[in-house]
Amino acid sequence: MNKIKLITILFSLIILYSSCENRPSTISEKGPQNLFDSVNYSFEDERKDSNSYFKMNYSLLDVIGFEKKINDSINTDLRSFVFEVEPNLSIPLKQLVMESKTSLLNEYQTQLKDFPENYNGYDHDIKQRFILQNENFISFEVERYSFSAGAHGMGWTDFIHHDLKTGKRLYLNDFFKSIDKLMKLTESSFRKQMELKENDDLEKSGFWFTNNKFHINENFCFRNDSIEFIYNQYEIAPFSMGPILIKIPSKGVKSDLVEAKFN
Repeated sequence: MNKIKLITILFSLIILYSSCENRPSTISEKGPQNLFDSVNYSFEDERKDSNSYFKMNYSLLDVIGFEKKINDSINTDLRSFVFEVEPNLSIPLKQLVMESKTSLLNEYQTQLKDFPENYNGYDHDIKQRFILQNENFISFEVERYSFSAGAHGMGWTDFIHHDLKTGKRLYLNDFFKSIDKLMKLTESSFRKQMELKENDDLEKSGFWFTNNKFHINENFCFRNDSIEFIYNQYEIAPFSMGPILIKIPSKGVKSDLVEAKFN
């Protein structure tokens, strides 16, 4: 083997090693190509005038890449979350979307008939997407937007996690040994982000925490270097403040993570 070829191989190995070092090996944001089946459906009713319209867009997932009992458990939970009914998995996802579209369209047409002068449209948008997985769990992001003739539309972002051994939904207690330390770190980051002092009254500062005491919610996700909590509009503050995202560096709570979930 000549020197140039040897140097090239060694250089390639160094790059490969460096890439592995810089990215956690336990979490992947790119799943297998055959992990999901998806339905993308858009519908727009004929406009009656510039203010009257109906639009609907669903981009939804069916999990197909694991054992049937795992697939069924995750899909039941995802469908229940979107359609707010106990789903029958024998019904194709596209059929559920069509049934939802029909229901929403009928509601829109009824409202338009009853309040023709005050009604200014319907707009519904729901998107599910895979965001990460390891050998033990998988996470999804669900984004919603709804406008139904009010003063403004509403958007929500939710994160959902499932155990890949049981298919069941996972919560904070499944990932952390102690919530107390996480709570303190999150509150500290929240106060810093909102420019609040340690003892500033939350309610007087314009926030709506239960019993005027900071709390973390179950709407969280893991990134490569952080844990993120999102509070949607109207959850803890007025609409004008929008959604509130709080990031906690992963290194701050690494010792409190349940190792079995990240091996």
